[in-house]
This record gives sequence, structure tokens and C-alpha cells, in this order.
Amino acid sequence: DQELCLRLVRQAEALRGGAPYSRVVYTRNDLHWLASPPPLALLGGPRIWVPAGQENSGINDRHAVLPRRFADQYLTRWSAVLDGAAPAAVRAGGNRTRA
Repeated sequence: DQELCLRLVRQAEALRGGAPYSRVVYTRNDLHWLASPPPLALLGGPRIWVPAGQENSGINDRHAVLPRRFADQYLTRWSAVLDGAAPAAVRAGGNRTRA
């Protein structure tokens, strides 16, 4: 559950005195690595890294490395689809606000 991941990240940051992580790594528990993942140093910059493959006409949701500043929107995107906020977020360039 990606939203559980986000809640755990927030709790851990609170325990760190509110200091945010620089990156968040999300991995589904059914992901099987066939080789070592790439070093974080190769995945820098203001980008979300999602491995290619198994997109099934969408986004591969098995693993992502992302800057912390994108975690709230990325890890709650399924809720945005369910509550109808996703189309407005796309039109706003990803800046989703809940009604």
C-alpha cells in the first residue's frame, strides 16, 4: 500500500525532528530483483525513477525512487483517481489539491 508507505515515511521524519528525507524508495513486496538495483547516485536529480517493464498499459507500480518533494503526490495517486482529483491534478501540472 503506497499510502501506508507515505504514512511511515512521515512518522520516521517526525522522529527525526521533522527533517525530511531527500529521497523515498518504494518497492512492492512481490518485486523480485534479478540483479542488484542501480546505485542511488545514478538516480539523482528531480526525477522519479521507475523501471521499465510490466507497465500493463499504465505505470509499473512495483518500484520507484523519487525525490521526497514528489512523494505525497506519487504515493497518493490511486486515491486521486478514486476521489476524482486526478484529472484536475493533470490539468494543473501535478499540483493536486483535495476538495
